[in-house]
Amino acid sequence: MLTPAVASQQYARGYIAPHPVYLGVFVNGQIIGDKKIPPNGNINTYFWRFGIVHQTLGVRLQVTTLDISVLQDGKEVKLLWTDTASLKGPNVDVLVTKDRNLTVTLKGSVKFVILLHKVWKKHPYHRDYLGFYTLDTHLLSPSVHGLLGTT
Repeated sequence: MLTPAVASQQYARGYIAPHPVYLGVFVNGQIIGDKKIPPNGNINTYFWRFGIVHQTLGVRLQVTTLDISVLQDGKEVKLLWTDTASLKGPNVDVLVTKDRNLTVTLKGSVKFVILLHKVWKKHPYHRDYLGFYTLDTHLLSPSVHGLLGTT
């Protein structure tokens, strides 16, 4: 499981699951901090954006707390968290469950789930964030490292 408290910088970016040797899969995450500093002075950080790239299959996804963008074969499709939707392509299957999760299956590769954690809109400090999990890791090599979670 990815922990939301991973860095002290408000807009840090890092590689979560670089895996170019075997599959050409890269996963990047971008974090953001609380809306303002809580009284206790502890600022929480959260993943609010993930980028997933499969170089061999030519698939790119950008997932934020607002929307999902899928790019394959030069065609881009935007999906919203406010809808339940599915997209089947030659190299990627995407399933959005309204306001809950996104399941991504990369052909002959790996399967990811990204959870949308909704926070009360009027919360004075916290904001919506994403969780990243792998469902099928048998094709990942031992060289995979970083904040890659399994369920």
